[in-house]
Amino acid sequence: MDADRIALLLPEVYRRALATSSPLQGLLHVMDAQHAPVEAVLDRFPDVFDPYLTPDRFVAYLARWVDLVRWLDSEDSELDTGQGRLRVLVAVSAELARRRGTALGLRTALTLALGVPGVEVDDQVLDEDDLPMPFRVRVTLPAQAAVHRELVERIVHEEKPAHVVAEIVYRDKAPEGDG
Repeated sequence: MDADRIALLLPEVYRRALATSSPLQGLLHVMDAQHAPVEAVLDRFPDVFDPYLTPDRFVAYLARWVDLVRWLDSEDSELDTGQGRLRVLVAVSAELARRRGTALGLRTALTLALGVPGVEVDDQVLDEDDLPMPFRVRVTLPAQAAVHRELVERIVHEEKPAHVVAEIVYRDKAPEGDG
């Protein structure tokens, strides 16, 4: 708030005295200077809630707000795959929540959290006699995702329906046809 706007808040008798009182004008300029840092923070306040613009120390806090803390090692840590991945997940958390419990939701969550392509979720698992196995899902991941095994297990456990048994498989090599 600048000195002129502060002056408008003063009683009329003080506003009339402003024309002749340099101490009062000095006081208004001091008030202006003291408000400036707070106003600068308030001008950028919406950026605090943007996962791409917020400071690193605040991303885990935002993750708690959108219920992604269940994927973190602890409430104060970042995602195993890095702060950038966590920022992306916070940004799309509403979409992830809407698709939670579906094959598409599980695949999207794993792909975004790991940052690797080629995640497959098969919800039509067949046994050795080619008969469907009800309440089973097979999650197939690229070999490079194996270094984040704990994160994968946490996400699969949290995102699959409770009554479904999940099998996690890591490929030895890239699938055919992927460049």
